[in-house]
Amino acid sequence: MVNRKTLKDFLPLCAKFAFPLFFPALYVFARHTGIRYAFVAGADSLLILFVSSLAAKKSWPLSYILSSLLLLVMNLEFATLYWGNSFVAQYMIANLDFVGEISGNFAKYGLTALLVALFSFLPCRFPKVGGRRAAFSLVLLAVLYAPIFGSRKNYKKSFAYALYSLARDFRNAQKEREFIASLSDTDALEKRFFRDGVTDRIEKPAALPEKPNVILIFTEGFSQNVIDDGRNITPNVRKFQDSAITFRNYYNHTFATFMGLQGQLYSGYQQNNYDENALISLQQILKDNGYRTAYILTEPKSPEMVGYIDAMRFDEVVTESETGKLRGVSQSISDRDAYELLFDTALARREGGSPFFIAMYTLGTHCSIDSIDEKFGDGSNPVLNRFFDMDTQFGKFFGRFSESPLASDTILVFTTDHASYQDNDFLRTFPEHKRPFVWIDRVPLSIFYRGIPPRTVDAQGRNSIDLAPTILDLLDISGRNYFLGNSLFGKRESPFETSFNSLGAYVTTEDGEPKVLPDENTGGGIKQDIQRYFALKKIPRESR
Repeated sequence: MVNRKTLKDFLPLCAKFAFPLFFPALYVFARHTGIRYAFVAGADSLLILFVSSLAAKKSWPLSYILSSLLLLVMNLEFATLYWGNSFVAQYMIANLDFVGEISGNFAKYGLTALLVALFSFLPCRFPKVGGRRAAFSLVLLAVLYAPIFGSRKNYKKSFAYALYSLARDFRNAQKEREFIASLSDTDALEKRFFRDGVTDRIEKPAALPEKPNVILIFTEGFSQNVIDDGRNITPNVRKFQDSAITFRNYYNHTFATFMGLQGQLYSGYQQNNYDENALISLQQILKDNGYRTAYILTEPKSPEMVGYIDAMRFDEVVTESETGKLRGVSQSISDRDAYELLFDTALARREGGSPFFIAMYTLGTHCSIDSIDEKFGDGSNPVLNRFFDMDTQFGKFFGRFSESPLASDTILVFTTDHASYQDNDFLRTFPEHKRPFVWIDRVPLSIFYRGIPPRTVDAQGRNSIDLAPTILDLLDISGRNYFLGNSLFGKRESPFETSFNSLGAYVTTEDGEPKVLPDENTGGGIKQDIQRYFALKKIPRESR
């Protein structure tokens, strides 16, 4: 019979060191893959137990603190893997300022944090390890770790490797900052990136007015697979694509929102979320050609977003300040209210006489958010709800747009800031949609004018760095610029058009599928060119 005291000591020990298998097991169950994570987690947990038991001989408090902290980090890493589909990464830390936008999952994350803290710091008595027990433990660990260290696929599943990777990414970011700071030859940078104008790749359609108005809609985190899904989640956007010039095999070139919006409007990259761009934007070129420019701000209570948009120098920032209208997450403007504001603003600006350019970003499809208006089916899936609600609100807007005077002289561009983030909820909702990276995917881009016949253009792996020159090419408007992209109406001309960059990650879609850029390319080619661009965009205009 088991001694009660022995059982009392054994159960906390077992719970503390078995818990690290909980989230890897959930990951395997949810993804039907990833058994290596569970195997490596088990080996790491036993290693921590062995080291802690040895340390307990000299000092139990030291052993307890050491084991608890190691298990805390390990459990947090695997919890992040389960919920976010990757270990803790640099882009997650960089976007902690916007944690309020994932409030839909606060209950899940809160319970996760509670369980992680509870089991990581669970008090227990460590078994005595010495003599034969120590020798047996070492042999067991050697047997377990032999296949781990013998395979790159295995040791990359370890929380220790995840920590190493995160530290390496931050170190690489520091080296990048040092390299950029060393670039002081302004004339050389100017010469490298300056362009006299936008290359003309398509003849302006005869149906277009001389200077048509332009409405540009950025939908938060929206991959093309959502539109193509057989459940018909977004019928209005699908119908819109069928009636417009629609680009296929088109990818986002950066992640997340702050990098995606500025990156597309300036046809460039962004080193950090809050970096300003002192170069020339789409809105600047349109303004120089007689357009009045405006941005519809859907997050008026976010000082970070307010400052970010102000720095992009639109003529006007339009928002809704009444509390009753701020129904979205973190006191944002809901998609329904945003599209109503967009329509009213566009109709009012049209009466002003001069052509206008209005850009808008809608937040309602952000990961973790559930719709506050329309629901899909029985309403049980927040992922489907938020995309369906966005589609419904866009459909209502497009219906009003089509029946209004705007339809006669306004181009409507529909796209996204970046691909849908592939977290646990997204994966469970779209299990058949496989992709190698959580932050890059095929994304929508459609340009509509009712006088232009619809057609499909194969972008051939090119990306959203081409958005600004594509719009200007269609309008037959040009101007001096520092664009890294080119018009999608022509052939691919630059490696930037198939290069993804975000916080040190470099991926290419040159072959139509995302792949990590080889080291030889990132060492001296596209990586350093992007870093040179970072240096140029920080130089004040009066200094150039």
